[in-house]
Amino acid sequence: METEHIMGNSCARRTINNIIQTMSESHYLSLETFVTQAIDQKWLLVLVIDDYTSVHTKRRPLNEKPSEAKTMCTIVVKTFKVIPAISIDHAGTVHDLNGRH
Repeated sequence: METEHIMGNSCARRTINNIIQTMSESHYLSLETFVTQAIDQKWLLVLVIDDYTSVHTKRRPLNEKPSEAKTMCTIVVKTFKVIPAISIDHAGTVHDLNGRH
């Protein structure tokens, strides 16, 4: 939306908020349906999580807050339909912290 604004295209803020709300609601439902289908079909799901934190120090803080932190987390879900999911009975041995399995 911000890119469209920079390019000179405009849209009312209320319209943008409605679009974002609709996308947010439909995203949750589609993700829930996707995960349910993956469980039913016993597909292997891999989640890649990217956790980002940026801390900026204020050069001359005017209050008791000398820095600002911005955090963001992105989760990407990859499906492997031809690889069977790992059963809960074997999950502990696949992720052995000592590397024995």
